[in-house]
Amino acid sequence: ATVVPRERLTGEIVPVSAEQSGTYNNDETSYGAANSIDLDSETYSFTRPGSDSALWLKVTLDQVYCLKQVVLFMYEGAQHNAIWTCSDTDCTYCESLYHDCLSYTLTVYTEGDSSDNLPTLSDCKYGNRVKLQRISNNLFAVYEIAIIGTLEVAPRERLAGEIVPVSADHSGTYNSYDGTSHVAAHAIDLNFETWSYTEPGSD
Repeated sequence: ATVVPRERLTGEIVPVSAEQSGTYNNDETSYGAANSIDLDSETYSFTRPGSDSALWLKVTLDQVYCLKQVVLFMYEGAQHNAIWTCSDTDCTYCESLYHDCLSYTLTVYTEGDSSDNLPTLSDCKYGNRVKLQRISNNLFAVYEIAIIGTLEVAPRERLAGEIVPVSADHSGTYNSYDGTSHVAAHAIDLNFETWSYTEPGSD
């Protein structure tokens, strides 16, 4: 039967790769870490301890994101089993259906990149790596792991002698269906990802 891929969650980031401390029976096809990010709810990674006895599954992202939640699917099907919610310092707050939070620690960190110039946000943790580590020494399976976050942009640096504007206005805002898109304020917000879009006024 054809397997319908799991639908990505709102705000879910597409991972680059996954690796684990060790693969059960060294069978990467059946139990490799890649199975935890393949959107197939019938395949799973099956992690065994590495040479240092640690058990972990690590997911790599293509760049630094501000991560809000990590959702774990540990049994076959689309029902999640644990959700870690992040603050600006860590992702330790966890809710689970079957006490899975007690068996794992989840860490978000940055490797080979930097988040130094990115805006400070209280509801997410910057990083390009997510590491799930089992506290006990048992093997563990993960059907899917979903990482939710946003891509934040470093603000433009002001030029030497540049004056800080108070406000901006224009003759008319093009197609501002939500009241925030294309407004004049975007022309002075130091964000290269936003812009004002001016249309003629009533005159």
